[in-house]
Amino acid sequence: MSKDITDEDQCRFVSSRGILKSTKTHVAEPKSSMRKIPWEFAKRLNSRAEVIYLTPEMLPTFAKYHLWRIRTPFTLVTGDSDWGVNERDLTPALLNKLLNNRYLDHWFAQNLDHQHAKLTAIPIGLDYHTLSHADGKTTGHDWGNRVAPLRQEQEICQIHAAAGPIDQKKTQAFSNWHFAADRGDRQQCLSEFPAETAFYQSTFLTRRESWQLNASFAFTISPLGNGLDCHRTWEALLLGSIPVVKSSPLDSLYQDLPVVILDEWSDFTTERMHYELERASHNTYDFSRLHLSYWLDVIAKRQPAVAERMTIDAFRQQTAAYGRELEKKHGSEQSA
Repeated sequence: MSKDITDEDQCRFVSSRGILKSTKTHVAEPKSSMRKIPWEFAKRLNSRAEVIYLTPEMLPTFAKYHLWRIRTPFTLVTGDSDWGVNERDLTPALLNKLLNNRYLDHWFAQNLDHQHAKLTAIPIGLDYHTLSHADGKTTGHDWGNRVAPLRQEQEICQIHAAAGPIDQKKTQAFSNWHFAADRGDRQQCLSEFPAETAFYQSTFLTRRESWQLNASFAFTISPLGNGLDCHRTWEALLLGSIPVVKSSPLDSLYQDLPVVILDEWSDFTTERMHYELERASHNTYDFSRLHLSYWLDVIAKRQPAVAERMTIDAFRQQTAAYGRELEKKHGSEQSA
């Protein structure tokens, strides 16, 4: 199969693996939350490694056995994990050792919850890898059959297009995370989110079916999962559903995007919901932050291209055109 079908770095929209595969130095066969640094990869952790992608779980080994070998400025990128960059998942001593290293130019991190001049947050983006060939699976998943990353991108664009304009969607906030309510702040969200503004998916569905249902709602509730960031937030934006999140250290990632940021889950009353829908329906946004290329520019310290500001429905039309372009180029098959 051609590279542009199977690799996340050929997708338009941002994902953990898309960022990983776009960096100069990364593991050849990535696995989420990898702890061990493979030998072939370890040999490349030297002064020729200009941009290095690691999972946070690799950082203790990297700092102890490999950091000393780097004697030229380098950029560190971490992600593809539920671990955060904070003093809970990583020790203060480890953070200090890395951040105070004279050759570390900058560190771009998913699930960032630590302040330092060398640290910048990047998004978790879409999850293309669970259903793709990237993890080497030979069977399907509870979410559905294997689907290559670019096919998944085609699928989400087509579902977004078919769902129609934002003002024709159901005026409630969709949820499908309550089937795993023991993670993050989900129990708190369940108990505090106003019942009249929430819709809870009644049974477990394949991801495609859940995406289709999700896209029919104007809002999507997106509490924490295993990590600080959540794929659901970024999926919702690409389904034309406005994410509803609680304020966190990641608020800056949502700048100029149609995201409702609450102080408390209980704040999403009927009045607030209608106000946010009216406001979002007429506002224009810069959707550049959904693009992989935007974040690659940020990491490379290039000026990111800024897209023309547009309404939510204009963005739907743009993604619909992109979905048609992908179908014309690659066909309509869903499985990889």
